[in-house]
Amino acid sequence: MSQHSIYIGMYLAALVAKAAPVPSPTTVAPSDAPLQSAHNGHEHPTENPPAPKLVCLAATFDFGERDNSQSIEHEFVIQNAGETTLEIIRAKPSCGCTVASISSKQIAPGKSATIAAKLDLKGKEGRQHKTITVESNDPEKSKTILAIKGTAIATVSVSPSSIIV
Repeated sequence: MSQHSIYIGMYLAALVAKAAPVPSPTTVAPSDAPLQSAHNGHEHPTENPPAPKLVCLAATFDFGERDNSQSIEHEFVIQNAGETTLEIIRAKPSCGCTVASISSKQIAPGKSATIAAKLDLKGKEGRQHKTITVESNDPEKSKTILAIKGTAIATVSVSPSSIIV
């Protein structure tokens, strides 16, 4: 390749560079494609959509010491601190000695409902800890655990509890 060919090539490259302006870092080249929002139609992409939120300020009830011939009854208050209706799917006790009933399965925003719990202490002795699992449509926490705890005391205690004859 001759010296003249190299100069001509460099001259042509300089002409092309002058004819096509190079965009500066702040210049955005136009495009024929339509602009699409990164927000997918939402005004604020970091905000969560409206949702229900189950709140129970006193999720544990301590009944202290009770005679084991009694039943313990307590009402747990649950509120909807969210922006849409809270739906209680179920309230499931951990064992057959505990019963739970819901006053309302649909709770409007800002409203509350109760879960009435009844624990039968018959035949129980010592520390007791029973739970009720509340399942809801709260997207942040679909299961909430309520607890009843305390000590069942026998009025008459026989030791040993059984005798083999």
